[in-house]
Amino acid sequence: MLSALVLITNKPAFAQSNSPITLYFPGINKQNPELSKQIEKALAKHEVDFISVKGTEFWHPYQNGIRTGKTGIYFAQPHMAAWLITRHNFSPIYRLHGNTSYALAVAKANTSIFELNDLNGKRICHEPGLNLGTIWLNQLMGKNQIAANPLEVSHIENYILAQNTQNCDSFVVEATAYDRVAKETRNKYTRLAQSSVYKHYALLAHPSLSKRNIDKLASALKNKDLQALLRPYFSDLSKWDNLIPIDKTDYSASDVELLAPYWR
Repeated sequence: MLSALVLITNKPAFAQSNSPITLYFPGINKQNPELSKQIEKALAKHEVDFISVKGTEFWHPYQNGIRTGKTGIYFAQPHMAAWLITRHNFSPIYRLHGNTSYALAVAKANTSIFELNDLNGKRICHEPGLNLGTIWLNQLMGKNQIAANPLEVSHIENYILAQNTQNCDSFVVEATAYDRVAKETRNKYTRLAQSSVYKHYALLAHPSLSKRNIDKLASALKNKDLQALLRPYFSDLSKWDNLIPIDKTDYSASDVELLAPYWR
């Protein structure tokens, strides 16, 4: 449930502190609990020894830090990237290549659901926390006057792969993940709806961080050893696993409106 990569930085007091700068990679521990330390060691080899990598099992534990502008560098979803850039002056560094979108999927064997209106009274499973998938689902339900029952589940891709329709009548899932599970389950699912296309996940730096430190990190992330470490993580989110440079104009202020009903 994860889409583009923005690097956000803070600049003032933190840049002059001896404390490590935290680089947040949500969801990274789900895949490889040792990856955070491996990334730290690889960065240190490239003279970036001021970074502490923090991985979390899920995305939502670190979202309040993003919201309050806690100093650090964040790997963020597009709507959060736009919010941080336009409202909090965070600096973008890289994003994942390509775009991201979401699918509303249902098992073909479920003969009670053929169109959106059939979701009335049904359970629509989505990942926890405030994310583009959940925002899009809320918009879709409101626009089509669907009275469904949203249900938070962790690791939604595993639910789909297990064809766990006992708990979920349908699923909101990132398009990249949907393509994977459709292939692995031999097309036993179909899309009822597809979201808009968004810029991809991005790395963003808090405005208090020095340009020198941000540039050193950006340079290190382009090294082959670090790219190899991060490739499986990025591949979960994008068809392309490479980072590309971005600027503030990549993330429109209009995208901030996606958060308006939730963060005022």
